[in-house]
Amino acid sequence: MPWVFWIGVYSCIDVFFNHMKFGSVYDFLQYNYQMFFSRFWFLPMVAVLYLMTPIVKIVQKYASKRDLIYALSLWFFAFSLMPFFYLLFSHRQQPLDSSLLRLSFQHVGLYLLGYMLVTGFLHKVRLRSWGIVIILSLILSYFGLSFQALFNRGPIDGFFLLAFSPTMLPSVLAIFMILFLLAKKWDKTISPGLRALFREMSEAALGIYLIHEIVMQVVRFSFPGVDTYLYSISPFLSIPLRTTLIFLLAFVVIFLIRRVPFLKYFV
Repeated sequence: MPWVFWIGVYSCIDVFFNHMKFGSVYDFLQYNYQMFFSRFWFLPMVAVLYLMTPIVKIVQKYASKRDLIYALSLWFFAFSLMPFFYLLFSHRQQPLDSSLLRLSFQHVGLYLLGYMLVTGFLHKVRLRSWGIVIILSLILSYFGLSFQALFNRGPIDGFFLLAFSPTMLPSVLAIFMILFLLAKKWDKTISPGLRALFREMSEAALGIYLIHEIVMQVVRFSFPGVDTYLYSISPFLSIPLRTTLIFLLAFVVIFLIRRVPFLKYFV
């Protein structure tokens, strides 16, 4: 339901504000197809993950840890190492990386991986160690981009910045574990007000994703001085500051929308 509703919202924006025109019915259908599976690629992937969740729960319940490690090893080889080797020897990304099926199987592996991380021995690793993993992961990603720029004849495609690349995946896992450990540590000490705020933000996450592009456009065209200022400072500051600004503005909008009886079902 939110999927269809927001496709309609963005279609209206493109037609009335971006002056998009369709030369034929086929162009209109092609536009909506691309909107359905490209602009909102995250939503069909989530739908597939929901459909696969019962199967994952059965695997999680009855498979031994050895079986899970074996399955995760195959998953890592197929979705992290194979694209890396493809890039290494062909100087371009694997062409199947953007398919819905591939994306779904990529992310379903995170179910099992998260389960293994929080139930295995790694949940005893200290926060500092996970921080070191993030730093090393970012360093390796930087060197990966540098070598790609040095030896690749074509344009840099940012493979080493993707979440499932061999250099970035460790930092993704480390961030997950840091949030998990901090949540356990603060669960009994956090104030009721802050707990309510975090709960509200988590429930608004889908809506924030759906509306953040609109918020970015409003900031860009209605308040151009904000982007001008942020682009004038160091990227180490401008990127997190702009991300935080867009997130907070989108959260406020979704918070208000969720208070409207009819509209709350679409976010």
